[in-house]
Amino acid sequence: MNNKSFSGEKALSFGWNTFKANIGFLLSLALIPFAISFVSNRLQDSLSEVAVMSMIIGLGSWL
Repeated sequence: MNNKSFSGEKALSFGWNTFKANIGFLLSLALIPFAISFVSNRLQDSLSEVAVMSMIIGLGSWL
Protein backbone atom coordinates (compact mmCIF):
# COMPACT_ATOMS: atom_id res chain seq x y z
CA MET A 1 0.00 0.00 0.00
CA ASN A 2 1.27 3.50 -0.80
CA ASN A 3 1.58 6.01 2.00
CA LYS A 4 1.07 9.17 -0.04
CA SER A 5 0.50 12.31 1.93
CA PHE A 6 -1.18 15.49 0.80
CA SER A 7 0.57 18.77 1.46
CA GLY A 8 -1.71 21.78 1.36
CA GLU A 9 1.30 24.08 1.31
CA LYS A 10 2.71 22.36 -1.78
CA ALA A 11 -0.68 22.43 -3.47
CA LEU A 12 -1.10 26.17 -2.84
CA SER A 13 2.46 26.83 -3.94
CA PHE A 14 1.91 24.90 -7.17
CA GLY A 15 -1.37 26.73 -7.85
CA TRP A 16 0.15 30.16 -7.17
CA ASN A 17 3.20 29.46 -9.34
CA THR A 18 0.98 28.21 -12.16
CA PHE A 19 -1.19 31.33 -11.89
CA LYS A 20 1.87 33.61 -12.01
CA ALA A 21 3.19 31.76 -15.06
CA ASN A 22 -0.12 32.25 -16.91
CA ILE A 23 -1.24 35.67 -15.63
CA GLY A 24 -0.88 37.37 -19.03
CA PHE A 25 -3.10 34.80 -20.71
CA LEU A 26 -5.67 34.91 -17.92
CA LEU A 27 -5.87 38.71 -17.92
CA SER A 28 -6.27 38.86 -21.69
CA LEU A 29 -8.94 36.18 -21.48
CA ALA A 30 -10.80 38.28 -18.90
CA LEU A 31 -10.45 41.52 -20.90
CA ILE A 32 -11.72 40.17 -24.23
CA PRO A 33 -15.44 40.21 -23.25
CA PHE A 34 -15.11 43.77 -21.93
CA ALA A 35 -13.46 44.92 -25.16
CA ILE A 36 -16.12 43.27 -27.30
CA SER A 37 -18.87 44.82 -25.20
CA PHE A 38 -17.24 48.26 -25.38
CA VAL A 39 -16.89 48.14 -29.16
CA SER A 40 -20.42 46.86 -29.71
CA ASN A 41 -21.86 49.54 -27.42
CA ARG A 42 -19.97 52.28 -29.28
CA LEU A 43 -21.22 50.92 -32.62
CA GLN A 44 -24.75 50.69 -31.30
CA ASP A 45 -24.59 54.29 -30.02
CA SER A 46 -23.22 55.60 -33.31
CA LEU A 47 -25.93 53.81 -35.29
CA SER A 48 -28.80 54.81 -33.03
CA GLU A 49 -30.49 56.66 -35.92
CA VAL A 50 -30.56 53.47 -37.97
CA ALA A 51 -32.79 51.34 -35.76
CA VAL A 52 -32.35 48.10 -37.72
CA MET A 53 -28.53 48.24 -37.63
CA SER A 54 -28.60 49.20 -33.96
CA MET A 55 -30.83 46.22 -33.22
CA ILE A 56 -28.59 43.83 -35.20
CA ILE A 57 -25.47 44.98 -33.37
CA GLY A 58 -27.31 44.78 -30.04
CA LEU A 59 -28.36 41.21 -30.75
CA GLY A 60 -24.88 40.34 -32.02
CA SER A 61 -23.33 41.51 -28.78
CA TRP A 62 -25.31 38.86 -26.91
CA LEU A 63 -23.58 36.14 -28.89
